[in-house]
Parts: sequence; C-alpha cells; structure tokens
Amino acid sequence: MNTGNIIAASILAVGIAVGGCFVGHGLFDFRGSARSVEVRGLAEKQVKADIAVWTVRHGANAPSLAEAQTQIARNSEALKKFFAANGIKEDEITIGDGSVWEDRRNDGSVFYNVERSFIVRTKDIDTVQKANQKVYDLVSDGVVIRSATPRYSFSGLNAIKPDMIGEATKNAREAAKRFAQDSGSEVGAILSANQGLFSIAARDGGSNEDEGTFVDKTVRVVTTVNFMIKD
Repeated sequence: MNTGNIIAASILAVGIAVGGCFVGHGLFDFRGSARSVEVRGLAEKQVKADIAVWTVRHGANAPSLAEAQTQIARNSEALKKFFAANGIKEDEITIGDGSVWEDRRNDGSVFYNVERSFIVRTKDIDTVQKANQKVYDLVSDGVVIRSATPRYSFSGLNAIKPDMIGEATKNAREAAKRFAQDSGSEVGAILSANQGLFSIAARDGGSNEDEGTFVDKTVRVVTTVNFMIKD
C-alpha cells in the first residue's frame, strides 16, 4: 500500500479500568484475566478537487421590464462568448434559475430588476480558476455580475477509503505497541474497532472556512481500536 502522501499520526485514548482496577493513567482495561488498551489512529491525505461547479449570476436594472429583459439578453450573449473564449465547453454550461422583482424608489418611480444565472460544471479545475479571475472584467462592457464564486469538490473519497482506514488502524497498533512496551507487555489481537467518519477540510483554510471554495483539501479519518494486551 502506497502511503507516501498519507500523513498519519496516532492518539492514545485515556480510559478508566473496568472491574475495579486503575492502572497508570487508566489506559488498561481489566476484565477478569483479560487486559486491553484502547487507542485512536489518525490518517490524513492531501487531495485536489476534481469537480468544479461555478454559478455565475448576472442582472439588469431598468425603468421598464422590456428594457431590463433586453439588457439581460445582451448580457447572456456576452457571457456565452466569454465562456467560449476561456475554454469552457458548451455542454458544460446549463441555464440556472432567474428572478424578476420591482424596485420602488422614494420618488415614486419603479425600476425592474431581472436576474439570471449560468451554471458551469466541469472537471477542468484550472480553466474555471483562470476564467473566474477574469469574469468581473465584463463589468467594463456593461455586464453586471452579481456573484460568481466557484465551488470545488473531491469525488474520489471511496477510492482512498480502504488505504486510509488501513493506515489509521496500523498507526493505532503502533501506539498500542509503544504503550505496551512501556508497561512490559505485548499487543495481541484486535478486540473491537470503530471507524470514525471521514471529513474533508480546506488544506490551507481555517477550521470555520468553507472547504468548497478551496481546490486543495485534506481528507481525515480517525479509527478507535481496542487491542488485547498480553504479558
């Protein structure tokens, strides 16, 4: 198993002895003549997003609905040309939702707002990143871009799960071995194991940041394993 880019660590879980005996800091669990130690193994893998979903919303505002619709039609054509010029294929683009509402002003006048969107879905992450850096240049051509933030996702989680679970379990055993050596014992068979949930976070973002806005991500899993301890 290739774990060259899997960063693994292991965490000892502090437990309290069941059956009336507290040893050290509670890492041993005595049940009659059986002894066990519970440890956690952590595995992390750096991955890159392989799907981009880019929703580009554009709008128009005019004193008549007909004029606003004319502006929207012109903007839509400008965006289609922009997508084509920046390497986005026609079959990667769908038309999203739209909306129309009135804007009543203090002087009694009424303006009409029309908003539409295009949704780009592609595996070409680099193309979307480059196009996203240019899309607001369309403002100079009169195209009002109201939002255009790509979201990036990683679809290969199932393919890397087995290796990551194996690595986390391996490192849980290493942690158990270190503890057992310190106590003059050996690690035996697995008595029970619990796989935690896989999580995906932004590699370079904070814990509260939306990972969907980042291309580089960290996949993480923690396993909890109970090993038999023998003399």
